[in-house]
Amino acid sequence: MLRRLRIENLVLIREAELDLAAGLNAITGETGAGKTILAQAIGLLLGAKGEAKAIGPAAEEAYVEAEFDVPEGFFEEDGLEALGELRPQDELGLVLARRIFADGRTRAYAWGRATTREDLAAATELLVGMSGQFEQRRLARPAYQLQVLDSFAGDDQLRRRASMRVAWRGLSAARRRYDEIARDSAAAAARLAELQALVEDTEGFEEGAEEALRAEGERLRHLTELTEGAAGAAEALSPDDGEG
Repeated sequence: MLRRLRIENLVLIREAELDLAAGLNAITGETGAGKTILAQAIGLLLGAKGEAKAIGPAAEEAYVEAEFDVPEGFFEEDGLEALGELRPQDELGLVLARRIFADGRTRAYAWGRATTREDLAAATELLVGMSGQFEQRRLARPAYQLQVLDSFAGDDQLRRRASMRVAWRGLSAARRRYDEIARDSAAAAARLAELQALVEDTEGFEEGAEEALRAEGERLRHLTELTEGAAGAAEALSPDDGEG
């Protein structure tokens, strides 16, 4: 259920916020009052193309945000896996947003975190039904087509689909964990090789030799300066011309 809709600098609406109650909510008004802009705002959340001309006068960007109450298991739906990974811990609802910039670029957000327009639209389409120019958009989405076919096949197919979804998520999690372990193992192996090389290089060193090596290293580090200084001193003591 749509709980709240917030609009900033969209066409003629500079700032508006609607808090919606459960049940039927009716929005009425005269022509030009902004009813179409509300539909346009929801259209942006459904994945409609954002254009710079939709930004209100004297504004640099337009912003639309909506809060939804979602049913249990909502983020287990096909196509919402990436969105579910962005979900903050203990968050029960869903907050989606679109931003339109003056150069025509747009950004999509879920709980204030960047997401794709496709993921945002997929979630909104499961929560909002629009009768009009946006209704046909869901028919072009593979996830919606699959949902229709599986629903037509019956409850057994839906149960198999749910079981496969759980198995796929388990496999995906295992693959991610394997990749993490492989990366950590490679880093540990590289570190071990580095330490082994250090042991080999320092084999046979006597106690206290480290300080002598440090002093020698410091002296060699300034070798160029010492050489130039010695040459300058020698020239001052025995100049090529003149008296010295």
